[in-house]
Amino acid sequence: MENLLPSEFIDQLKKLPFFDLSPYLSSFNQEITSFRINPKKISNRDINFEKITWSEFSYYLESRPEFILDPLWHAGVYYVQEAGSIFLEEVFKQLKLHEKDILALDLAAAPGGKSTHILSLLSQNSLLISNEILPKRAKILEENITRWGYDNQIITNNSSEDFRDFQGEFDLLVLDAPCSGEGMFRKDQNSISEWSLTNVQMCAERQKDILENIKNIISYDGYLIYSTCTFNQEENEFLIEEFAKNNNFELVDIDISKYANLVKNNFTIRAIPGKSNTEGFTITVLQNKNDNPKKNNKSNHKLNKIKNPFPSLFSVDSEFDFIEYKEEVYLFRKAFENILSKYLNKLKIVSFGNKIANSKKSQRSQIFIPNHNISSAININRKNIINLSDSDCLRFLKGESLQLEIDKNNYYFVAYKNYSIGIVKITNGRANNLYPDNFRIKKTVDYNEPIKSFL
Repeated sequence: MENLLPSEFIDQLKKLPFFDLSPYLSSFNQEITSFRINPKKISNRDINFEKITWSEFSYYLESRPEFILDPLWHAGVYYVQEAGSIFLEEVFKQLKLHEKDILALDLAAAPGGKSTHILSLLSQNSLLISNEILPKRAKILEENITRWGYDNQIITNNSSEDFRDFQGEFDLLVLDAPCSGEGMFRKDQNSISEWSLTNVQMCAERQKDILENIKNIISYDGYLIYSTCTFNQEENEFLIEEFAKNNNFELVDIDISKYANLVKNNFTIRAIPGKSNTEGFTITVLQNKNDNPKKNNKSNHKLNKIKNPFPSLFSVDSEFDFIEYKEEVYLFRKAFENILSKYLNKLKIVSFGNKIANSKKSQRSQIFIPNHNISSAININRKNIINLSDSDCLRFLKGESLQLEIDKNNYYFVAYKNYSIGIVKITNGRANNLYPDNFRIKKTVDYNEPIKSFL
């Protein structure tokens, strides 16, 4: 394997005091698959896979199944995530962030692994802003958060510079920084050809620019969790320790004494393939010691609140409002509406809460069409639910219409083993499929084969 890696990259690894090259190179022959369950949708009580030691919700699989054929993946019951990055959960617990009501920002959030994880860890009265600068990746982020089903989130499509006006706003900022990707060489060997020392330096400069943009938006005693999927010190401790020194941030010591398979250099923690059953992941925690008083960012944006457009399909608790915005209807908590109102004027909002309907207006009427998001939302009380057979479930996930023995014409949720996976519209026994095209199974499926979900 060493012959396939750039010689300059190997020379760099040999200089790192914490790096053992031989087991790292041997790890390229190993396959590692890990997943994290959604605690609001399934209990870990009966899960019998090897546990990831730094997470309450995460496990290793012995082999990699075809997740796209598993209805539970479509239902947001679990998320496939690299084990090293799941160490974020241990950081949360040591900082006791799960015990506080906070406003959090995941600045570079796509494809959604950390955001869905953070949502599982936050208190019920906390709110997460999940941001992604690239529009296409922001849509992927929205898809994954949709499956996860949590409502205490807002998805934005902005640059780090766009947040500079929100001084002192966030109690937690998670930055999984764009990096040279050295830790992903095992998983994505195409990235090897893109690596160079010049690219490492370019990434470090980009990371410095992002940190400069966001250093004042963290509240006093708020935390910055900085991570990369790269090994070198230029993009990690050299950069972050200089930032802390120059900007009155304190480096926070996270205890890893229970995890002999992780390494720590100063305050920076690494998961290294070969030493741990992970891809490469690096994380450092800082605490802001600057008094950044919040700016008066109040907004006069009036939210358009409407009644539940589908009372026969589902109900919700009184803590939520239905908000119409840009021909779509969202379910959102009343407690967060002031924040939402402010952000609608200042940020590019992709979605918020649970998107529950699309609205079509004419001069005479307004028609609401259910949005798939309702099927995965965790705080909706569903009324019309049809459990599908294995073959019908696969047909639904492929986007096909179904023949169901239902007399009453209406919208219905369809489910697999009581896990809601989507919506159909029954018209004279024919179930028209509302599963979004971008979510559907595209490969050929044998409908006679039983579904093989590992959970």
